Amino acid sequence: MLRRMSLEHGTSLSTLKFNAKRLKELGLIELNNKTACLTSAGRLIVNILSDDALKQPDVSSLRSCSVTLREKLVELLEPINGFHLTSSLSCLDIILALLEGWLALGLLNVKALILSKGHAAPALYVVMCRYGLLCEHELKSIGELGSKLQTHAEPGASIVAVPTGSLGQGLSVANGIAMAMKMRGEHGFVYVILGDGELDEGQVWEAASTASSHGLDNVIAIIDRNNHQLTGPTEAVKKKEPLKAKWEAFGWDVAEVDGHDHEALLRTMIRAELDRNGRPKLVIARTGGMSS
Repeated sequence: MLRRMSLEHGTSLSTLKFNAKRLKELGLIELNNKTACLTSAGRLIVNILSDDALKQPDVSSLRSCSVTLREKLVELLEPINGFHLTSSLSCLDIILALLEGWLALGLLNVKALILSKGHAAPALYVVMCRYGLLCEHELKSIGELGSKLQTHAEPGASIVAVPTGSLGQGLSVANGIAMAMKMRGEHGFVYVILGDGELDEGQVWEAASTASSHGLDNVIAIIDRNNHQLTGPTEAVKKKEPLKAKWEAFGWDVAEVDGHDHEALLRTMIRAELDRNGRPKLVIARTGGMSS
């Protein structure tokens, strides 16, 4: 294959071999016998370099989609007394932007998604349904005995990798998956969505230190910063601010964004994936005054 390319394009074979080796080391191509193909990361780079539209992805359709999904959440959770409705509503746009970039546009290289604030599982379910990962009739079984769609996410529901619900554990699990990926030479990213009230758990900060200490630049955490938790406003229960400075002090690269702006969310995630600098990434998604 390389010899043919050398003849066709007038480039020396040694140069092509060197470039192919470097691209493989960077995880941008895979070499199989006599063929080469782009990895997910390689496709992302090509898209961004070759198509201006992908530098500013058109996700305008997600605005109306978000309204529809919010209405669906209210309808689905009404029979179970609106169980964790506000918590689900606050992070719905985060999940929507992430799955759009991952499953629809192919701009994100997601190897695992962990909803650490597991009580927001209904938001994950309705977004999964939009992308064909669940059927409409399955949504009606949320919380029912024997259903795979429980009120806290459990494995068995398509992209749900691990059970969540015990707050504070998701980032530790993400670290473990990310470390294993590095040991196996695998490429891609582990995304974990945290609640801001969840940051009261000491394990979150131990995990934050661990990710930085081990250079886990394949971990991308997103905080649903809605300013409320179960017993009241986050700053009244236990001060979280200055949130950005705290995570930076733990060795993380931190970006802040409007948690309901789909384009801003997606662009921030893309930048986080491109910046493999040995530091884990955090996105503080400010979502307003809904319960965490």
